[in-house]
Amino acid sequence: MKSCKMEGCDKPVAGRGLCHMHYKRWARHGDPEVTMVKKECKEEGCERRHFCKGYCEPHYRRMRKRKA
Repeated sequence: MKSCKMEGCDKPVAGRGLCHMHYKRWARHGDPEVTMVKKECKEEGCERRHFCKGYCEPHYRRMRKRKA
């Protein structure tokens, strides 16, 4: 069985010489090496992952409550 043509990837080929993951990235973004940038919360001192508008889920919900 053939493996993905991307360097360091040994997964089986799904289409165009790429594994399923790399093929999907190519189909969606035009580049099989695109990766998601993981942003952190804008709140100072918070290291949680960004959820919405630059804030983690707890800080985003807190911000929305203040505006209501």
